[in-house]
Amino acid sequence: MARPRQQESKQLLDAATQLFWRQGYAATGTREIETALGLKSPAIYHRFGSKHDLFIASLKHYIATVIDWRIKHYLEAEDALKGLQDFFTSIPLSASKYHQPPSCLLVNTTLERAAENPDINTCLHEGTLKVLLGLRNNLKRLQVEKILSPNADIEATADNLQLQLFGLLVSSRLPHEHHALLAKATHITTTLDIKPKNGAQI
Repeated sequence: MARPRQQESKQLLDAATQLFWRQGYAATGTREIETALGLKSPAIYHRFGSKHDLFIASLKHYIATVIDWRIKHYLEAEDALKGLQDFFTSIPLSASKYHQPPSCLLVNTTLERAAENPDINTCLHEGTLKVLLGLRNNLKRLQVEKILSPNADIEATADNLQLQLFGLLVSSRLPHEHHALLAKATHITTTLDIKPKNGAQI
């Protein structure tokens, strides 16, 4: 069982992560951080350090709670093909169902150019690499299961899927694109040289 302080720290990081995810790093002020966390600045900075340090902690928290969960829940699912499909289609579906902030904290941070900071860039690299490796491992499983063509270039295919993922996430930031997101997400895996176990083309 987690200790009370550990539980409290997780709750505070949940709140900070949601705030930065919605507003970005530069647009988030001290008063908004105080309101979101329910603490005054001295208490926040005593625990987490500066705003920059809190943002780094939030990025790491996002990777550990959102990125890692999505990789495990989808890309490492028992049914590798369905998991890969759901990995993409869950983006517009989850955003609509749970009213999540648009896109992804990693993508938003990159677009904001906060990634130019070395510490932030290191976190972004860690998160995007995890996604890339998750895609590669999923594709390897599909190849072993003879669903993906044995001639498929795993690394190149994973790179392409990651690029399409980022494109989908950027599109999710644009309100006029929301109606088409599910169709775009569904289309991503149909371009792969794969055949479901029942022999029917997807």
